[in-house]
Amino acid sequence: MERNRSLEELENDVWEEPAFRSHITVTCTQARKKPLCQLTDEELRCMIGQKIGLAYLLPLAVERLQDDPLLEASMFPGDLLTVLLRLDPEEWAADTAASFSSILQANRPQLEACADIPASLLHKYI
Repeated sequence: MERNRSLEELENDVWEEPAFRSHITVTCTQARKKPLCQLTDEELRCMIGQKIGLAYLLPLAVERLQDDPLLEASMFPGDLLTVLLRLDPEEWAADTAASFSSILQANRPQLEACADIPASLLHKYI
């Protein structure tokens, strides 16, 4: 993956400024212009939540969760993990899904004890 390139470059798809300027639309539109290596945890959380650039962003998010599965992007401990848990398993590439599953298994007691992570979502992947 070319982390020095933006989603716009990688997908060859330039977005115009959004007509409706909500936090999500502005964040996602601006983040698509940044090199992947410069994306914040919050930008990752927002874009993955909107299912934008999953092929490029899921491996990056999983990599960030390896050191801290309860990473807090902006809302609560584990908010980045929770947005990943909300995805359908079919939306994952096999190798990225396997890495994500390993993180979940290795940190299962800690994740199950976190009140902010819905158990139903967690058990969908464990």
